[in-house]
Order: sequence, then C-alpha cells, then structure tokens
Amino acid sequence: MTGGTGLYLRALTEGLFAGPARQTKLRTRLERSRQRLGEAWLHRLLHRLDPPSAERIHAHDRPKLMRAIEVCLAARRPLSQVLARDPLTGFRLLRIGLNPPRRELYDRLNQRAAAMFAAGLIEETRGLLERFGPVKALESLGYRQAMAVLEGP
Repeated sequence: MTGGTGLYLRALTEGLFAGPARQTKLRTRLERSRQRLGEAWLHRLLHRLDPPSAERIHAHDRPKLMRAIEVCLAARRPLSQVLARDPLTGFRLLRIGLNPPRRELYDRLNQRAAAMFAAGLIEETRGLLERFGPVKALESLGYRQAMAVLEGP
C-alpha cells in the first residue's frame, strides 16, 4: 500500500472502527451548544467524558470531537474503549515515512494547487455543487478552497 492518509494505514493494520451509527439529533444539539458556549466547549466536554481521547484529538478538530462525544454518549462508554475490528494479521509490516524538506514540500504543494485551479477546479466544484448540493466531499482540501472562491468575500 502506498499513498493515502494515516487513516488507510490504521484501518488496514488496526481494523475498522466498530462504533455506533451517526446520531444526527445529538450532533445538532452539540452544535447548538458549541455555538452558545464557545469553540472550546466541545473539547472540555470530551475531556470530561474520555480524557485519553481528548488528549489525542486537537481542540480545534470539530468533526473528530463531535464524533468522539457522539460515540461516548451512544455507546455509553469512552471512545478510547471502543475497539476496532478485523485488523490485518499474519504479515510483517514495513513502514517507510518520507520527510522532505519543508520548503520543497510547500513549493510542490503550491504548484499542485495552482495547476488544479488552472485545470478547472472552480468550474468542477460549481458543477458538483449544482448537481449534489453542499456534500461533505466538498469540504476536502482543494474543494474547500474552491468553495471559498465561489462564495466570495
């Protein structure tokens, strides 16, 4: 396996998360409370429910905070105690990580982003938005920036 994110590697080696389904009503209540009580409230709540997960999840990572709280409440136990399932077994793994010089990495990322915009990222995003509406995929890197351009200042 090459490329992708750490999520792919963890899913392969540790198995997929076996937690409860998404709780839309709970998420709505959590979001309202966050708006009323401030951005740091979610992290404080998670810290009370599940300190190990709160230590692992950044205080500004709203989607992960919401999911961790959701799992704690729906599963009636901390996210840190909900186990993964079906890990890869029977193989020796060789993990190789690349750490290029930051300046070169950022130069390559900026060139790639410019090429994506030049190749029609704005038009592609507009078409996806018209066809599917504001779906989660449009929050990903690249599309999120194109959405900002489309929304204007």
